[in-house]
Amino acid sequence: MDYKSCFDSIYTHAYKWITQKNVVNSKDAKNGSLYVTIDRILQNINSKSSNGVVVGPEFSRMIVELLLQEIDVEVMIRLSKNGFIKARDYDVYRYVDDIFIFAGNSEIIDEIILTITNVAQKYLIRPNELKLVKTTTPFILSNWLSRTRELSEKISNLFYCAEELKNVEERKKYLLKENYLSVEKIKNDFNSIICEFSNEKRTIVSFCLSTLLNNISKKKNGIRLIKPQSENRAFHILELAMYIYAFCPCFEHTQRIISMIVYFDDELKFKENRYYHNKLQVLFSKYVFILMRGNLNDLSNLILLFYEYKIVIPSNYEEKVFKRIKELNNPLIYAIYLLYSKYFEPYFNDILYNIEQIIDKKINHITKGEEMLQEEFWYIIIFYNCPFLSNILKVKMQQIINRIRFTNPGYPNEIITNLICNYISSGHNNLFFTWGVHRFSVAKQIAFRTYQRSLFREFKSRNSQIYFGSLD
Repeated sequence: MDYKSCFDSIYTHAYKWITQKNVVNSKDAKNGSLYVTIDRILQNINSKSSNGVVVGPEFSRMIVELLLQEIDVEVMIRLSKNGFIKARDYDVYRYVDDIFIFAGNSEIIDEIILTITNVAQKYLIRPNELKLVKTTTPFILSNWLSRTRELSEKISNLFYCAEELKNVEERKKYLLKENYLSVEKIKNDFNSIICEFSNEKRTIVSFCLSTLLNNISKKKNGIRLIKPQSENRAFHILELAMYIYAFCPCFEHTQRIISMIVYFDDELKFKENRYYHNKLQVLFSKYVFILMRGNLNDLSNLILLFYEYKIVIPSNYEEKVFKRIKELNNPLIYAIYLLYSKYFEPYFNDILYNIEQIIDKKINHITKGEEMLQEEFWYIIIFYNCPFLSNILKVKMQQIINRIRFTNPGYPNEIITNLICNYISSGHNNLFFTWGVHRFSVAKQIAFRTYQRSLFREFKSRNSQIYFGSLD
């Protein structure tokens, strides 16, 4: 088993929880503690963010090891209290976030997995249920995995590796090979594996998309993706990516597709070049059925990509997509789709009218007393600062906000309630949802979500007007 997005998911304040239970603010912790110092160092490296540890430096590996070893020790103590002794009843080996568990029977294995899960969650770290594998020893590599690795090698062979580019002149360095792209053969092989191992579909798709993105993301230090005059070959790769993605369009796979688009956009300029924009439009139109099959919560960033790159969902699908959005009852998806609809004013006005009717109905259901705990209040949080809404609707929202304010706040909950009310009604376009002018590319923030965690970037000083974290 392993920990899910281990470095990205580490909450730096959790180090203080090792010695002092549930301390959130460093100012309230004892300065003499090593763990308080670690928390502060990690935040200073990470642009004052307490979420995530910088990936790469050996220092990070060492610091993460301190937290993971604390989990190891707590797991061993809990197991011993339950009568399971290490080296007698079981053995556990861990390399960074990969954990290998050995025991005489499956009951002990299940107990160990449950204990690791419970202890890790105490520090906000979660095991990755998708990568949990149980088997008997001696371990025999699953046939689906060996087949997928072979396919992954075929995908990698579409690109030059670093060794092949080492002695090539700078101006001739590009990643995508010029020889025949056997995309259809790869699609057939992929389809065959999926049909044979349908229970492993999500992992197989993840494996193949990761292979594609890992090769595409080698585009750096002057290395181009595509040889000049061969730009159309990029769409063979994007077609392959979309074909694989269509089998499992979950959230993390959506992020990878968006990242690939961003890398190719750097050379193809989809927004400015009409020819390549049209080809991208045709590609997404071909796979628009994904919006009907996938979970729209997982696909929300794809709709944001359409908004940013001016990609239009075919009209015969738009009505179906909006119907699905209505069934979700999610104000965030409504807001994203409203932005998307701006490509055509009559359609935008129609969607706006529908959404206004929905918002009006929802906020009318907000009853007096603990308004902020009612799910309909999310429509106020997301839409209060929407510049497109009618004044009548905004007045209704303001009346609800005024109703929950405290005249003379004294208790902490009253002060906090007033702070939130003041923030919501401050009149800015960019509050809980960015309705105003975007100072950044949503797609690029998804593609390069570790930018803020890169050393020596001077992120804070260069981008003092941007206040947002990793979008995922």
